Amino acid sequence: MGTGKRLILWFLIGAAILPVSLSAQIGGDRVFSFLHLSSSARITGLGTLHPAVIDDDPMFAWQNPAILNPSTHQSLHFNHSFFPAGIQHGSAMYAHSLKDSSWHLGFGVQYLNYGDFTMTDEGGVEMGTFDATDLAFIFSASRQIHENYRIGANIKYVNSHIESYRASAILVDLGVHYQLPERRINLSITAKNMGFFLSRYSEYDQEYYLPFDLVIGFSKRLEHLPFRYGIAFHHLYRWNVSYDDPNRENNTLSGVLDPDDKSPTAVDNFFRHLNFNGEFLLGKRENFRLRIAYSHLLRQELKLSNVQTLAGFSFGVGMKISRFRIDYGRSVYHLAGGIHHLSVSTRLGEFF
Repeated sequence: MGTGKRLILWFLIGAAILPVSLSAQIGGDRVFSFLHLSSSARITGLGTLHPAVIDDDPMFAWQNPAILNPSTHQSLHFNHSFFPAGIQHGSAMYAHSLKDSSWHLGFGVQYLNYGDFTMTDEGGVEMGTFDATDLAFIFSASRQIHENYRIGANIKYVNSHIESYRASAILVDLGVHYQLPERRINLSITAKNMGFFLSRYSEYDQEYYLPFDLVIGFSKRLEHLPFRYGIAFHHLYRWNVSYDDPNRENNTLSGVLDPDDKSPTAVDNFFRHLNFNGEFLLGKRENFRLRIAYSHLLRQELKLSNVQTLAGFSFGVGMKISRFRIDYGRSVYHLAGGIHHLSVSTRLGEFF
């Protein structure tokens, strides 16, 4: 058995074992969850999660470090997303390939600023303000080990603080990427955010978990149409990914169950593990791109019962102007708003 096939086998074995030890609910008990946010406007337009694309975009290394390759050499990306209520989120990434070597490296940073909050005592008397921020530094490395296989790893230092409370951790992502150029097929497997705490918010929060995820991504570019579609299978370490919403619990005195308070069916729960996306690559050099994506998990968790919305859908557009590529992504959460994401990237080698 070849090296690449052995790596994929070990990932699949891990996927079978992890549900036993990592069966906690996915909502409300994870720290550093900002790491699941989209790192670029292009990824936002593709549904926030898409680890199976390998081209000149190094931002996909946040999804799977194995995608770093010679075409990402000297790429520099700046990204910023605008959340409701003034919450600011951004990231930056630089990729570099070592000369006369098969190693490809990336260096990046990601932050989330929640803004200022009013501090009060137990009587409601204002005592000033405090802030809350999350920050992550990332070092990525990838290498081609076979004609069709690439492997990679991310090492991340993560820090979070809320008022005087702080937590930090060292996290690792491991990725394998399989490519069939003649059939325009890409397949990726990524184990994300494994590691350990350096410090916790307090000595009493031992029940919180790191934001682990196990993801398989697939993409294929059509032969006679400038279109690539992709599917991402996420949260593979557990079956039930529905949110246990306490507001939907039966609170009636009669004890009669609410007919709308139903657990998701097996089919519904299966599709909650899937993200679907597509990208049109238009122009001779693919300088104009249109994107659309759908997340069934977000759709089910964020939809309204009485009004039809676009919750769960994402859209994006990108174009290259001179030496710069500009991308815009929009992810819809609610009628009241969603995320606007803007990215600007260039290749430093084009200036020298």
